[in-house]
Amino acid sequence: QRMIVGVMENMEESIYRFNTVLGINAKTEKRYNRCMKKFFGGSGKEKINSHSHPKIEKGHAAWDYLAKKNQLDIELYEMVLELFEQQTDLIDSYARAPLS
Repeated sequence: QRMIVGVMENMEESIYRFNTVLGINAKTEKRYNRCMKKFFGGSGKEKINSHSHPKIEKGHAAWDYLAKKNQLDIELYEMVLELFEQQTDLIDSYARAPLS
């Protein structure tokens, strides 16, 4: 069983990790480059989340309200960030493994 996490703040790396674990890359999947270009651009212009959201800083009244209402979501997000960092070596081992 596998559980690989990704984060929106690092979407391209997240997609790379998912593809690596699933054995999808430019050598094994003809649609790979087309898909990556579609979602991340190929003209030197990086694509971003299509829904813009205002940035609210910690300490702002809105932040405090949302944090209080969504404490478990915040804890889950922080856990995912830790897992994302911890999985770097695991992903590297998949990248080095021969394709079967």
